[in-house]
Amino acid sequence: MVIEKISLGAQIGGPDVPERVSDSIIVLRKILTEECQGVYSSVINEFAFVLRIDGAIESWGKDGVERVRVQLKSGYVFAEVFFSKDSWSENKGEKFLKILALNIRFGFEKMIEALKKKKIDISGDELLANVDRAIGKFLSI
Repeated sequence: MVIEKISLGAQIGGPDVPERVSDSIIVLRKILTEECQGVYSSVINEFAFVLRIDGAIESWGKDGVERVRVQLKSGYVFAEVFFSKDSWSENKGEKFLKILALNIRFGFEKMIEALKKKKIDISGDELLANVDRAIGKFLSI
């Protein structure tokens, strides 16, 4: 029995991005790891996210989930999630938590959609139920 791994990596665009942004990502990753233990697919063993956070040095200038890819040989599905500077600006601390959670949830939906499109078995309802529980826990902190 393989328990899938959920990874959240972040590319922070500069020193102007508040520490609370990276702290929030670490907390969400920990909660997702705790709440989303199980076998959701016989083929996929990792759900990987790369978060791109705009900053003073590096900026992508967009928001949302893009570039969902399925890598069958390696056994993972991957998505990039972009966050503009506006999503984390100083007056939006609590709002960023919601934006982060909603984008990760949408990322899982897009991953499930990509897997189904390739006719890969996926227990999408179970995965999303666990993701929802994790996000609820994350937002209540």
